[in-house]
Amino acid sequence: MGGAAKGMLRLGTGTVLDEIVSRLRHQAYPLLLNLQVGDDRYGARGIDILPEDADLAGSGPLTGILAALDWAVAQDVLMIATVAVDTPFLPPDLLTRFAEAVGMADAAYAVSNGRRHPVAALWRARLAPELRRAMTQEGLRKVEDWLDRIVAVPVAFHHRPIDPFFNINTPPELVAASAWIRSRDR
Repeated sequence: MGGAAKGMLRLGTGTVLDEIVSRLRHQAYPLLLNLQVGDDRYGARGIDILPEDADLAGSGPLTGILAALDWAVAQDVLMIATVAVDTPFLPPDLLTRFAEAVGMADAAYAVSNGRRHPVAALWRARLAPELRRAMTQEGLRKVEDWLDRIVAVPVAFHHRPIDPFFNINTPPELVAASAWIRSRDR
């Protein structure tokens, strides 16, 4: 998307982030937005900003997951959910399904259309030290590689009428998402 803040792209009468917040507001509290250090493109959105670790800046989505885990540990929260900022069609029962599936596992993550969506997950906060070590000492950067190291349970979601983990990475995908929003709002 040419370096644009994907969450701030126009979608329907709001933004991609507005759509995500509307889907999660009744599932989780508080909602936090992880940003790279110095990213001010999101402005005041009524969501607390959770900055990433400056030492790991630019290391991808795993850095945001680590920031969320660190926050959870500091707040004495046992589990935290994460989603990507470019997935506006999240299911209304996302966190309930994760919580039901996780059991004693380290995490539960989304699967749709036979594809893993590793950022959409529920994580145990106790993973924070191990993830930090893997990132700082081993250079781990891929969320899927992290999922393969821990005990993670897949949670299958069906896509009717649209894949709930459809993500907007290209202008044609933004056009498709906008068309779906328009048809939904009729």
